[in-house]
Amino acid sequence: MGTFSVFADKVAGKIRKLGFVRYKTIPGGRDTDRLEYLGTRYGGWWLDTAMTNEIMPSDVVISCGAGEDLSFDLGLQKRTGCTIVIVDPTPRAVAHYAQLRNAAARGGTIAINNGPGTYDAAGVDFTKLILEPLAIWNRDESLTLWFPVNPSHVSLSVMKNKNGQERITVPATTIAGLVKKYAISRLPLIKLDVENAEVAVVNDIIERGIRPRQLALEIDELNFPGAGTMARVRDLTKRLSEYGYVARHFDGEANFLFVDGRADPQIWRKRDSARRRVDPSFYPAHGRAKTASAHPDVERLPKRRSR
Repeated sequence: MGTFSVFADKVAGKIRKLGFVRYKTIPGGRDTDRLEYLGTRYGGWWLDTAMTNEIMPSDVVISCGAGEDLSFDLGLQKRTGCTIVIVDPTPRAVAHYAQLRNAAARGGTIAINNGPGTYDAAGVDFTKLILEPLAIWNRDESLTLWFPVNPSHVSLSVMKNKNGQERITVPATTIAGLVKKYAISRLPLIKLDVENAEVAVVNDIIERGIRPRQLALEIDELNFPGAGTMARVRDLTKRLSEYGYVARHFDGEANFLFVDGRADPQIWRKRDSARRRVDPSFYPAHGRAKTASAHPDVERLPKRRSR
């Protein structure tokens, strides 16, 4: 591995990413009206304020990807009182979670991401922060994950870096598996920061008919975009749109907030007439399909008519 090669790749990636943002080829606005930010600048996420207000202490949120910055999870738990299932198999992430819990039990805290900032654990119910040391994927299996080339970085990836060789095999589960394990009947939020596994996981969520109210999603490929990146991003965002989701926010880097248009009549109303033109089987009210399961968060879109 050459230092110059890694630096050159970063510079090239930044240039391509700036080009994508400049020409506004990525859906989702930068407007933060009616949104709120939880967590640090590095590990935080924008959420819809009204939808977050509806998260109850009895709810369970699935948060995939933790690393060494749990500020979002602590902030959300303190804000709503909900249970958060944190999914991350990374050895350093597992150790960081354990260190934070041990410190909080003694009334102390630890550094966030090995930086100068520390966690504010006051008011956080750590019994409702549950770690699943698993990879999130589209099926239950043993999954090979690759370590980053830069040893200061934490996150593992399903994609091998061209300059990296170190890897680990971990058990993987699915969002559906977690929904079943924790008997989740109402899913207010999924956060996916899963280092190149997001396309497979989002497609699995759609195929299984799982409908979180909010989907905080990092499209990791945008951090180092290549020739086919935008086509893949458009395909993914188009599929989410066809599933009834609206790109509520894009941070200009790689993080998106998608919200369920069915859960917000105002959002849905803006796109209802266009949606009916391509899919007349949708009802205007919340876009509800003609046939829906009894599960409030597991509803499938009606099949499109053959052309």
